[in-house]
Amino acid sequence: PPRSTLFPYTTLFRSKDTTNIPVTSRLSFTTGLVYTRLHSDFTSIIGGFPLLKEQTLYYLGVPLSVQYQLWNYKRLSVYASAGGQADYNLRAHMEQQGVDYPAYRDRWQFSVHGAAGVEYDVIPQLGIYAEPGVKYYFNNGSNVSTFFKDKPTSFNLQLGLRLNLKK
Repeated sequence: PPRSTLFPYTTLFRSKDTTNIPVTSRLSFTTGLVYTRLHSDFTSIIGGFPLLKEQTLYYLGVPLSVQYQLWNYKRLSVYASAGGQADYNLRAHMEQQGVDYPAYRDRWQFSVHGAAGVEYDVIPQLGIYAEPGVKYYFNNGSNVSTFFKDKPTSFNLQLGLRLNLKK
């Protein structure tokens, strides 16, 4: 019988565009779009010979967070945030021994996250931020092997630009 081994995910690429919407001087909502590309390698042993498969999954997600400003001095602020995200698997691709073929798409993937961050406003409407955090992915019940199932709790460091409305 064939035996499969999942190798560590070689590529987890994420691009995030967010907008901060103030509710009060310290409280705001953050939302946007997140593009994620997951790439992993599988090796199946068939008849004693290894057979390499490569899986690539493409997701589009919508995060929603509540952000609370803990400290502020001129253009620099420190904040804490918590929220959730829904990711939809746009496309799944599998390659085996150089031959491409369609793969099963994953179901919706839901997660919750928390972070603390620091932001410097280059101009009032645009900030540069650094945000270490933790994220937990819920089991979506699908049979597609993903980073989300293999490592449901992950720590991350996000760096980027944030559009700030009404500042």
